[in-house]
Amino acid sequence: MDSVGKEHLEEQKNYPTFIDNIFYEPKKDYCGIYITVNNEHDQSSNVEGLDKILMDKGVPYQLVVNRSTEASVSCYAVLDLTGKTDARETIEKDIRSLFGQKLVVFEYIHTNIPGVMCNTKSFPLMLEVVGSKIPVTAFTHPFWGYLFGALYDTFGAGGLSIIWMMGRESAEGMRPIKALPLNSQHKLNVALIQLQLLGWGKFEILSAQDKNFNIRVFDNFECLNTKELKGYQSSFMRGMLTGLATLLMDKKGNTVERKCIKNGDPYCEFCFG
Repeated sequence: MDSVGKEHLEEQKNYPTFIDNIFYEPKKDYCGIYITVNNEHDQSSNVEGLDKILMDKGVPYQLVVNRSTEASVSCYAVLDLTGKTDARETIEKDIRSLFGQKLVVFEYIHTNIPGVMCNTKSFPLMLEVVGSKIPVTAFTHPFWGYLFGALYDTFGAGGLSIIWMMGRESAEGMRPIKALPLNSQHKLNVALIQLQLLGWGKFEILSAQDKNFNIRVFDNFECLNTKELKGYQSSFMRGMLTGLATLLMDKKGNTVERKCIKNGDPYCEFCFG
């Protein structure tokens, strides 16, 4: 298999989800548009109509469907109006003509920072879990790395205990899952899926019995961001898994890491019991 084929297979293992984009090209004249349309008809036809307007005017763009409900669909697009700044007025006119009275919102978006474009209306960040919409505050991997590093460098083993406790107590945020009409293993699985969606890693339950479970984690975010911290032991993840066992499976115990990517293993493996 050639290198292109191998790369393609690698990409199929994961499907990255991008929260949003921040563009920076100082020689470009970017502009954002945000529209909300009553969703009385097929959503795709609305989006295609917007596509056609921009393509007919030769305006390069990136189109994102931000939010869709039974009542409305909201779209955000980044337009490259370099050399075509006079097209703004006609684009707005054509969009208003296309959607007519179904158009609820039309707004041009600017950051007022030269060369920078992003969706400044992209807030709050939400995660929907089994019908419940949960606000999310996200941190980047470097942020987590600096946070773990600061606590460990300052307090040593005591810092690891603090990080473990933070993880264990954070499991309380999964309490709505406890009310689901599922068995304890399935509830645990729902919680792990939620953690994956939030970027913690990819989880696989190897076994889950009455008094213990074994969980494999690929790309454990904590270990990825503490590789340079000599002596650091995975603590936040262990605390979270311990907290989930207590909350969702009514078990008391502790979680031990048996394998770790920091030791050259292909994944991290945790055992609770």
